[in-house]
Amino acid sequence: MNLPNSGSLTDEWQEALGKLVGIATDGDKQRPIVTFAWCINRWHSRNLALRLIALGYTNVHWYRGGWEAWDAHDLPKAPLVVQFQPPR
Repeated sequence: MNLPNSGSLTDEWQEALGKLVGIATDGDKQRPIVTFAWCINRWHSRNLALRLIALGYTNVHWYRGGWEAWDAHDLPKAPLVVQFQPPR
């Protein structure tokens, strides 16, 4: 899901995000969630973190440096395993 950089926390994106993340977390609003973008100059992940907090998620973390910083520090990586099917 590609969320817009601006807008309201009550827009159609917020409703769709709530459904998708609800499925991914099995409705557990205390499950840890980390948001990140490609680099420090991209704000999508910050906006996503704010939207998740507005939905009531309490354990949300924003990794500001993004994938670029993670890779530059040679931190461990693993393949992403999709554990749910988003609603159609």
